[in-house]
Amino acid sequence: MITLKRIRSSDKARDALVPGIVSAGVLITVAALSFICWRRRSRSKEPVNSAISMSELEFEYDAFVIFSSQDSDWVTKTLILTLEEKHGFKCCVHYRDFVVGVPFRENMVNSVYKSRKTIAVVSNNFFNSSYCGSEMDYALHRLMERRDNSLVVIKLDDVDRGKLPKELRERSFIDLSKNVEKEHWERKLVKCLTIPCDLSQEQIL
Repeated sequence: MITLKRIRSSDKARDALVPGIVSAGVLITVAALSFICWRRRSRSKEPVNSAISMSELEFEYDAFVIFSSQDSDWVTKTLILTLEEKHGFKCCVHYRDFVVGVPFRENMVNSVYKSRKTIAVVSNNFFNSSYCGSEMDYALHRLMERRDNSLVVIKLDDVDRGKLPKELRERSFIDLSKNVEKEHWERKLVKCLTIPCDLSQEQIL
């Protein structure tokens, strides 16, 4: 027969146990929430594309071509025709591929990042164009950000090399102002566009 004394003793034991269970539950909950917050902060500090290889990215274009409108004759009749008609590359050029209604600078950024490579046709005319300067800045930003050797320079005339951004002055480029390079520019450029972005340009040219 259960006595009153035993009932009271059982109640006291239970009352002593409840606070301990509650405290343990609170500690476990706090620890779990702290861990979740720590993981979120850690992940937020990781580069967005750190786990994505450049070879895994899908691009809409093979090359975005930056050039001055005053050099459009050579670009449209020689460069674009050679790359698209002869070699089957898909180029992005502002007069044809920029999206209507989208701010011009937004079109520039999108074109740089949607293209596997950016081809800058530099000349004296190029450095007199503010639009060319902006497009070059965005292309350089990607180059420095991803270290992907995505920027290819074609020197069209005798423009001073010193006008190039300092990040490009010591890099190899295609120089059409030299007769010897006029014979090989097409081969070199096609090779640049078919080699993965993570290969050094010096290994290509």
